[in-house]
Amino acid sequence: MKTLKYLLLLCSLLPIAAFAQVPEIRKAVTAINSDTGYQQVRLDNESYLEEMTDRGGSLTGLYKKNQLKKMTSWIGYSNKIVVTEYYLQNGKLIFVYEVEKTFPYDEKKQQLDEAHPVNSYEGRYYYQNGKKIEEKVTGQKPQGTAEDWTLMAKDLQQLMDSQKSVQESEKN
Repeated sequence: MKTLKYLLLLCSLLPIAAFAQVPEIRKAVTAINSDTGYQQVRLDNESYLEEMTDRGGSLTGLYKKNQLKKMTSWIGYSNKIVVTEYYLQNGKLIFVYEVEKTFPYDEKKQQLDEAHPVNSYEGRYYYQNGKKIEEKVTGQKPQGTAEDWTLMAKDLQQLMDSQKSVQESEKN
């Protein structure tokens, strides 16, 4: 019976422990964004996207001491732009920020208003040890949004690392 009580207590404290990690993740993300001494690796359209979009796309990685800290995916569609930022600490995903900006239709001009995009979706996903601990979503998740950001980040990280190796071998 004592074991069951301890197990129940432990299970009730786990969400509190995860919640306590979110401020630490935010600090790490702020530190990554504040740093300016990165080596940048960039992949464009053909190297990154399986299918080309109207406005193209890119994947940019930021490295510090040969360790990937951040990746930014930019994909432009005919009616929107989707930007996804992946933050890593010690090679593990800690945070994903995704925003979808749509171009509203201007009735007077009979065309999309590209000068005034509107945020139609914003997602913040916090991770600890490969598991999602918190999610904050505004708007409706767009079709094609990753169900498992950890797998997506791993695949993109491998792509970035291989491109970094190519760039380094071209320098030598």
